[in-house]
Amino acid sequence: MEESELHHDRSPLAGVVRELEALPEVDQFLSGVHIQRSMRFRQAIGVLVRIIMEAQGWEKTGRKGSLGVRSPRKTRTPRHNTGGLAFWFNRGERYRKTDGMPFLSVKERCEQFENCVDSQNMSMEA
Repeated sequence: MEESELHHDRSPLAGVVRELEALPEVDQFLSGVHIQRSMRFRQAIGVLVRIIMEAQGWEKTGRKGSLGVRSPRKTRTPRHNTGGLAFWFNRGERYRKTDGMPFLSVKERCEQFENCVDSQNMSMEA
């Protein structure tokens, strides 16, 4: 889960969701039409991920990362994904190290790069 967040820039759930969904009992439970029970189960998995991540020195960011693309809504059928990493899970909470992240995000690196290019262009114009 930590590697998923650190090195793949994905939610920790992305690091275990395929193994979790591959368990026959989990797949069978989520494929049932018990929408409320299915939602509570997926929420419980999110709480478990949070407990583990916080115990390892991580905190929630308040953002969610995509795990899949939902299929069109059909009555009396369970909601699943048609694309992405997970079949049953749609989003996963994102986390950051409480003592600071060891790597910059792509967005932060892009801003640094653009600032560097802008300052170089300004010095060449002068």
